[in-house]
Amino acid sequence: MLETYLTVKTVFLLLNLALLLLYLILCGIALIQAVVERRKFQKTIKQLVDDEKKRHTD
Repeated sequence: MLETYLTVKTVFLLLNLALLLLYLILCGIALIQAVVERRKFQKTIKQLVDDEKKRHTD
């Protein structure tokens, strides 16, 4: 009985660790995507500002 309990507890712990690892990997991917999107957004804003400056100087 005790062996079965420990085996079930170990399997449950390993499953939780696997899910935690998956969660951390997905959070890392989302963070990388957010950084990439922010850089694209900043580049677009900079281009719009530069275009607006050119329009005013012409």
